[in-house]
Amino acid sequence: MPDATHVSPVRRFGAFEINLQSGELRKNGMRLRFSGQPFQVLAVLVERPGEMVTREELQSKLWLADTFVDFDHGLNNAVARIREVLDDSPDTPRYVETIPRRGYRFIADVSSSVAARGGQTSSSTGSREDAGLPVAAPPTASGAEFARSRLSLGKNVKLFFAGGLCFAVLLTVALTISYWRKSRGGDAPARIQSIAVLPLENLSGDPSQEYFADGMTDALITKLAGIRGLRVISRTSTMLYKGKRKNLSDIARELDVDGVVEGTVARSNDQVRITAQLIYAPRDSHLWSASFSGSTRDVLELEDNVAADITTQIRHNLNLAERDSLRKPRTVNPEAYDAYLRGVYALNKQTPDDMRAAIRYFQEAVEKDEAFAVAYARLSFSYCLLSITSEMSSAETYKPAKLAAQRAVALDDNLDQAHTTLAYIASYYEWDWAGAEAEYKRTIQLNPNSAVAHMSFSNLLQILGRPGESLEEEHAAKILDPISVNTFAASLVNLYYRRQYDQGLVQGREALTIYPGISMFHVYLSNFYAARGQDKQSAEEILLGEELGGATPERLAALKAANESAGSRGLRRKRIELNKKAGGKESSTAYDIAIDSAAVGDTDEALIWLERAFQIRDAKIPLISVEPIFDGLRSNPRFIHLLRQLRLQRSQS
Repeated sequence: MPDATHVSPVRRFGAFEINLQSGELRKNGMRLRFSGQPFQVLAVLVERPGEMVTREELQSKLWLADTFVDFDHGLNNAVARIREVLDDSPDTPRYVETIPRRGYRFIADVSSSVAARGGQTSSSTGSREDAGLPVAAPPTASGAEFARSRLSLGKNVKLFFAGGLCFAVLLTVALTISYWRKSRGGDAPARIQSIAVLPLENLSGDPSQEYFADGMTDALITKLAGIRGLRVISRTSTMLYKGKRKNLSDIARELDVDGVVEGTVARSNDQVRITAQLIYAPRDSHLWSASFSGSTRDVLELEDNVAADITTQIRHNLNLAERDSLRKPRTVNPEAYDAYLRGVYALNKQTPDDMRAAIRYFQEAVEKDEAFAVAYARLSFSYCLLSITSEMSSAETYKPAKLAAQRAVALDDNLDQAHTTLAYIASYYEWDWAGAEAEYKRTIQLNPNSAVAHMSFSNLLQILGRPGESLEEEHAAKILDPISVNTFAASLVNLYYRRQYDQGLVQGREALTIYPGISMFHVYLSNFYAARGQDKQSAEEILLGEELGGATPERLAALKAANESAGSRGLRRKRIELNKKAGGKESSTAYDIAIDSAAVGDTDEALIWLERAFQIRDAKIPLISVEPIFDGLRSNPRFIHLLRQLRLQRSQS
């Protein structure tokens, strides 16, 4: 009879060590934050080093048929995350090689420890399949996924049970579990450290009340986000599940959270009813459900009660300030609050017209209740968004945005959104970099769950020439808001500024698989192609960006004709001409004209338009410190003078 052996669940490659049983990945002994779908994909690849694992195999093993985030996007994201953690490159891979349109291959040497019955160990390179033993699925895989795994017990049963070893091991484990459960009085209590609040369903029977249900969702997320130690997914990611009938445990897996809250809102005349339930994803168990009713005048109290009950269920020890925040009586004029909710609903759509509508609603709210601090904060943020998207100039937005933010802080200094706006104003209008950094840190201190604050702070650190710290803040934002347009966009911008063009192209295409109609993604792809010298592809993306961005038929026809006759340079020159006619000196197109001028090699024109952008305080002007297209201008005295005026010369050292 052959000796029975025990294969360790640990696999080693390079500086990394993956434990297939505990679900841990370590680098040089330090545990990395790495779980969910990316871990499962890596586990499958590591178990078959040197072999191609097809996309179809990965789909059948690790993705459920009704997964909302489609398979292609999910797998691409998982592989991108693996490469990010392993510091690997798709072009010159050390670990994961892409087989175009077919699958992936793990190309590094993998070792596993095999312990003999006598206690001796040997090292073998290859998969557990090579050792002739069944593969244990990663702990995050479901029973169904394990049943679909590539190995069956089959011929390995005799070896696995050799010498009665398996029976002894199973008996020991069973006795241990039994004793553990008895000593603790049953199953371990649910421990929720991360949570997603799904859009509350509008049961009013009136589509016009959708703003009210979304407003309640937004308020509940904001309340829970204030609980320290609890990771709360941003609404921009959870809103993707609105109207989707989907298993809550699947949603939890896709968002990598322990708990999921779902519920309904019904409003009739002056009566409101909110129902909610909490699901513990690891056991797919129902922890809590409740119903709350009251008049529209009691809506703030209803919100607080829902948040407080959920917090009690997830067993978080609250400090005094957090308890006060959840139970502190709040009063606001009901008409003002209704206008505020309508403003939030409009603002979240983030179209130019909706952002302007949001400003009107928030102004109405503060007119009806002058002490409504949160409405002032949202009003301020709305102005900033219009400036960011170039729909209004900084000169138009700066003063009302700052006045509203200052009013919000004067009424309540603990509003993270107001401090986020002050940080933005300090960065992009006042060029007060130390003040901006202090405001972002204050924001994150108040609300560690603010993905907007983390990503905005990441952008600031990039401008200041601190890419390492910038990357840390970007990662924090991605964890909180993993699948939103904003996260994809900010990540692509940072890849461009870090000169990681190949990775940017990969992620840009991935972003378009889930958000195919977003013009800015085509703009970013055009930048990556241009930086790689692929002018034809860059021009194609420019035209797609213009078309999806709402260019008039006349403008689009002129740009296409210029591209056909003179290629990418002709296209950019035509765009310069059209933007000048649109009033580049007075509008925020000045910076864009400078970009195109530098791209076609017209240094003098680029500097002239950069100086104009500086004069009108175009919100984009600080980006010259990191914009790759201006690398050829960095030794020019006029460019250096601009950096000095922006107080950014240190970031060039």
